[in-house]
Amino acid sequence: MSKGNINVQKIRIIEDDPFSRAVKYYSILSILNNLELTEMDINLLSFIAVRGTISSGGAKKIFTERFNSSISSIGNYISKLSKRGFQVKNQANKIIVHPGMVLNFNYPIILQITIDGQEK
Repeated sequence: MSKGNINVQKIRIIEDDPFSRAVKYYSILSILNNLELTEMDINLLSFIAVRGTISSGGAKKIFTERFNSSISSIGNYISKLSKRGFQVKNQANKIIVHPGMVLNFNYPIILQITIDGQEK
């Protein structure tokens, strides 16, 4: 990038609910960082981030019904995401999204993305 030149592009996406905002956010993170998260990975991360955990209050049952999944497949996804560091257990031993990856999805999200090369 030469000094003084910069490209700016603004994109606005309207998502009315926290879950949809979370899905967009984790999809963007996956693409930008080559994480290769599947649709179900993103749905599970989003569900847990919005709900707070999947370990309580019948959350697994709700997830299975909403996403036509099974309890055992959720366990597989949780294991996979935990091994990759996306999910951890909190002090109460409940599965949560890694705190460094959680936003308050009740509010709008503004991302600034800088794609840069080495300065010469």
